[in-house]
Amino acid sequence: MKRITLLSTLLVSLAALAGGTANLVLSYGGSFDPFFADVVLLMHYEGTDGEFDPADFIDDSLLAHTFTTGVVGSPQIDTAQFKFGVSSGLYAIVGGGPGLDVTGSNTLDLGTMDFTIEGWVRFRSVSPQQLFIAQYSFIDGNRAWWFRLETGPNLEFGYSPTGFSAGDVLVTRSWTPSINTWYFVTVCRSGADLRLFVDGVQLGTAHNIGVTSMGSSTDNWVLGAFFATTANTVQITDGWLDDWRFTRGVGRYTANFTPPAAAFPDQ
Repeated sequence: MKRITLLSTLLVSLAALAGGTANLVLSYGGSFDPFFADVVLLMHYEGTDGEFDPADFIDDSLLAHTFTTGVVGSPQIDTAQFKFGVSSGLYAIVGGGPGLDVTGSNTLDLGTMDFTIEGWVRFRSVSPQQLFIAQYSFIDGNRAWWFRLETGPNLEFGYSPTGFSAGDVLVTRSWTPSINTWYFVTVCRSGADLRLFVDGVQLGTAHNIGVTSMGSSTDNWVLGAFFATTANTVQITDGWLDDWRFTRGVGRYTANFTPPAAAFPDQ
């Protein structure tokens, strides 16, 4: 379902002036996104309560990905909880279930590109580990990256330069979320720096990723879990996701920012 918000928010923040260098933060939560052409996934999770067929989920990016899932019943559209609009995506309903496999996304490797992954999450439980989005496989040689709530508790972005588990790099920052609270979580690579944010506040220091290239994978991205096998998922998000955006080629945030006050724009 397409939604175009009526209000436009453009926040330009100049912070941490040091050595004549300013950090530029651009936060777009209104009716126009100047980087929309670089958005490769945009999930508003709008729909009718209880919908669970993969066709019921819509990617509002220009790529308009379709989805598959291995087990009927989860995830599903839920109107009881939402950050914007009238619904969200509920994962890990009673009995568990899979994430959403993003068809064709395995052709969109990140390599050394800047990127931003951001969205809202609301937990039913805060037991780790819970995957928000990943391109990751248990099969060595086929690992790329993942973004999750990890043991600690920590917010974690992990990546594999080699595609093998022995080369995994874990960027973890302490974070203690509560249940039944919406959080805006973000991972952003800008040049040599990779940063994690919660509600627009950077957690810890930037990770120096340098010119490291993330491994490629033949697996698709998966929302809300990752596939252990073609018929099994693990590390499922126990809660709701709403308004998730993946921007490839643009690092949107290099300093603290104000989280969006409206749904991400569809243009």
